[in-house]
Amino acid sequence: MKIFKDANGGEWSFELTAFEFKRTRDKFGDLLDPDYCYNKTRDAVFLVDLLFELVGEQAAKRGIDAAAFARLFKGDAVESARQAFLEEYVAFFPSRARERLSETIAKIDRGRELTAIAGAANLTEELARLERSVSADSSSSLPESPDSIPTDERSEN
Repeated sequence: MKIFKDANGGEWSFELTAFEFKRTRDKFGDLLDPDYCYNKTRDAVFLVDLLFELVGEQAAKRGIDAAAFARLFKGDAVESARQAFLEEYVAFFPSRARERLSETIAKIDRGRELTAIAGAANLTEELARLERSVSADSSSSLPESPDSIPTDERSEN
């Protein structure tokens, strides 16, 4: 059983069993497919809808509907809830598959993290290049003083 917290610190618990996979299949697709599950749960809206389905009875007891539940998730709360879901997901599978699945998820996450870091570095370099270009263009096209007339216009007068 996994516990995760919403953005207000409220605790929610769930357990993934064959029953839960069967119960959610029509609404959320075949979550037993690791590629599908991993990729779909990267979508925060999908993840929160799925989690609400898994903790629906707890939410009902607290008087929280799907919209109110979704409002409880943003930023770090989404990420920690996803982490809890993936840990429980891996724990569902037989021991011989758990290690491989866990390693695969870790490698994919690390690859995405490195890609994001490289992307941020490239973006920073590109912004610096653009700033230099704009600065160079604007300095070469500005008149020497606000009152000065470009050289070719002076020769016409």
